Amino acid sequence: EEGMDRLMGLSGGRILGMMAQEGWEVIPQDAPRGLFEIRLPSVRYELPGACVSIPAPVFQATVRDSTPGEGAYKERLTGDLVLMNGEDILAVEIGFPFKTEFSISAAGWCRSTIGWEGAQVRMSNQIEIGVQIPKVPGLSGIMQVFVKNYGTESTQQCVEALARGADRLKP
Repeated sequence: EEGMDRLMGLSGGRILGMMAQEGWEVIPQDAPRGLFEIRLPSVRYELPGACVSIPAPVFQATVRDSTPGEGAYKERLTGDLVLMNGEDILAVEIGFPFKTEFSISAAGWCRSTIGWEGAQVRMSNQIEIGVQIPKVPGLSGIMQVFVKNYGTESTQQCVEALARGADRLKP
């Protein structure tokens, strides 16, 4: 619990840096105003009958302090992320009825809130993504599964990284 208190006492930019995974780059644009660029590694996501890949996505991030509030749960910060390189960012390979590849452009926005309760990190994400999907049987379902799984796994990885960061902070 002490490690979590120390972690949440850091600046928003430092917390963002602690959340970064291997291969991430967090580049301050105007740290005092909470502006950062986040570069993530490329992704290749295998699904039954399909594969979705993304070259390194780039996000503009704005991080703001939150008001902790009353009770056991304390919210620490809110961050907005906007996808900056969405044109033709998704490559989708479908193996049925014949091998076909599509490039799909996307616009994306995410609002994350980070807080803690006792020794536990809490994070919630509201994700909005817009894509124009070609009318190909099964493609819409593939994209829904990809977006849901990718968002869920990314959130879990960020929470785990914050917990490890709290454990590494010295008293």
